[in-house]
Amino acid sequence: MLEKLPVSGVRKLFAFLTNGNAEIKFHTICLQNRDRERAANRPIVFGMQLLFCNILYRLPVLRDWPFHRRLGHDYITQQYLRLPVEDLSSEILENPAAVCDGTGSLWLPVHGPGAFFAKLEEHFGVKGFASTRALYDDPLTPLSVIYDRINRALGTTLSWRDELPLAEANDIPNRYIVRLLDIAAYHDVALHLVFDSSYPSCFFERRVKQLGLHPDTLSVSCESGMKKKEAARALPLLKFGIVSADFAGFVKPLTHSGGRPIYYRSPSVLMHETKQPPLSAPFREVYEAVCGAALFTGRWRAPFSYELGYLCAGPVLYAAVGGAPTREDAEGALARLGETGPLLTLPGLWEQSPLALGARAFCRDYERWGQGVPIPREDAHRLYRCGRAAMERMKGETDAGALPLFSV
Repeated sequence: MLEKLPVSGVRKLFAFLTNGNAEIKFHTICLQNRDRERAANRPIVFGMQLLFCNILYRLPVLRDWPFHRRLGHDYITQQYLRLPVEDLSSEILENPAAVCDGTGSLWLPVHGPGAFFAKLEEHFGVKGFASTRALYDDPLTPLSVIYDRINRALGTTLSWRDELPLAEANDIPNRYIVRLLDIAAYHDVALHLVFDSSYPSCFFERRVKQLGLHPDTLSVSCESGMKKKEAARALPLLKFGIVSADFAGFVKPLTHSGGRPIYYRSPSVLMHETKQPPLSAPFREVYEAVCGAALFTGRWRAPFSYELGYLCAGPVLYAAVGGAPTREDAEGALARLGETGPLLTLPGLWEQSPLALGARAFCRDYERWGQGVPIPREDAHRLYRCGRAAMERMKGETDAGALPLFSV
């Protein structure tokens, strides 16, 4: 039956089934990536799975249920399977231009606005700064004007420039999207970056160059007077790709304007949607950002044992010995914590096991991007126990083979 439909009809049906909302879009992409052969050769079966996704992710109660998304139990990086960047780049190369929403795409923030403003208050030592900064926060208003208002309200003489280094330190580069745009630029695809931000354009221009990107245009809302959607629509483009993690506010509206969507779900959102044990709020925010940036960007596909080491064993190891553990330090510290299970009992684990490599990679990344937020002992124990049973089953897996060791 499906074979008798015209190609245009099949494409319209596919677009209808995959573009309902952000959840449907992302999970149907992952469904296709997990079994591309089935999607190509068994369209009826694949179509039924698309219908199931449409039903599941439209119903409020069901779509929030963590099907195959339990930390320490399910292979989450396989469930959230993105295309390799080389394959995804083929989509962006079909257009002469690409518009990228730089906010939350080129960089992945560790702290959200509330926690970041609280950190600024601690840095400046001015009581009430966080609430006042949040009150005047507006992407259409330059940061200098915001600080003028803050200084008048609080009777201070704070400089807006002092916020910029902390804002930069709060962002983890998203190497997946950077590589995607780099491939596009190499093939002469015009690159246009738009930002919703009160920071000056020079702040982004310098950092974009550090990433090795050279966009054709760069627009910031506080200088252009247009938010990212309006700035993108103002570009004289008839055919273009849309690269963004903001489905409702950027991808979907511009798709109606003729753009081709290249939707990228934020890694920290994926971590947030994963069923985790109860964690303290300050640590959970940082944990989700660091782990999401490392594991769920699509840059490479980690073995399940590496994922367990990173998500479950890494926090307890970091809580015990910090960012640069040796085996001797770890043995003593974990023994004192009472966590001497599979992390240190596998033969040759410390040298070559993906499990231990993942745990040590977490320590390294958290030391760099953790913003000095300590890992509570109770939280570390909860995460470790989530994956302990699965790690026990991994006792025979001691060879990392050609495992690529990337850091965020």
